[in-house]
Amino acid sequence: IACGVDPSIVAKYSVECYLQQILTKGLFHADPHPGNIAVDASVPDKPKLIFYDFGMMGNIPTNIRKGLVDFFYAVYKNDVSACLDGLVKMGVLVPNRNADMTAIKRTGQFFLDSFKSRLKAQREERERLKQMGKASEDVEVDEESIFAEETKEAKASTKKKILSNIGQDLLVVANDQPFRFPALFTFVVRAFSVLDGIGKQLDLRFDMSEIAAPYARDLLLESRPTVQKLSEGLERRADKQWRAAKGLFVAPLKIERIEGVLNALEAGDIKLRVRALESERALERVAITQSATMSLIIAATAMNVGTVLAVASTSAPTALASIGLPAYAPTLCFVVSAWFGVNMVGKMMKLAKLVKKEVQISGQTA
Repeated sequence: IACGVDPSIVAKYSVECYLQQILTKGLFHADPHPGNIAVDASVPDKPKLIFYDFGMMGNIPTNIRKGLVDFFYAVYKNDVSACLDGLVKMGVLVPNRNADMTAIKRTGQFFLDSFKSRLKAQREERERLKQMGKASEDVEVDEESIFAEETKEAKASTKKKILSNIGQDLLVVANDQPFRFPALFTFVVRAFSVLDGIGKQLDLRFDMSEIAAPYARDLLLESRPTVQKLSEGLERRADKQWRAAKGLFVAPLKIERIEGVLNALEAGDIKLRVRALESERALERVAITQSATMSLIIAATAMNVGTVLAVASTSAPTALASIGLPAYAPTLCFVVSAWFGVNMVGKMMKLAKLVKKEVQISGQTA
């Protein structure tokens, strides 16, 4: 600052630098705290970042980097199917027969739309402030009041809106667990978390997504040759024309096929299966409750038997031997009772955790 460098430019360059490292080079600095980064202020209008201490570096394999590039490009194109394909390439999404891809796609589309809406709202807010003269260099503005954090009420309202839209889909995704988090991403997330903290200290208006979105878009478009971009555009247009022409001949056959399916349904030759999410969760809760109840019954029975045997052995030391039981029979019963008692407590804790998760994700009230 003393040399005339704008801190917001330094914050912007730090994010852009890491996007270039990850998306283009595949090799990134995994420990970007302030002690490892310096600023060359020889030209204040065009500062340069200097990195130190390369003891912690991350190397992104080609397949993961290709998946990242495809994922960011799909976000730019607002194509949720291509986003999922990119996640599959990275190994983050592992499709299986139990995974509900429809729920995953709906959830992904919701977050894509939210991301686009957020960027649009931020641009409109900045334009509004500029028009009002509040963003002018000649006017002193209280940035803390303008770019203040969301209130708890606003955050709660946003969370409620999200849950009301995709709460059920989130429950399905959480139950199917199709996502995996590669260990390499731990360093990536850590690096961006540190950069986010540094950026907010340098600039109150710092928003990583607002900086990353246009830069990643330009970087991805530059990485695709002009011929490739033209060919992709021609391919999309040709595909639309082909599907339109194909529909003229295929549509009657599809209508006939739909009629055949409807007739088969009416005749009972085809059975329609519907996934009842509420029923699945209810059955899971019932299964856990039954298991806990059974553990409680066994624990209580073992406790009663152990107590009777202990009393009998105390009053008549030879009583257990007379019926063919060893002397440690009461102790064994108490151990069995304790085991199933602990098991019952674990089941009840699992049930409470399941109910709490459903309440949090679905946005219901407990």
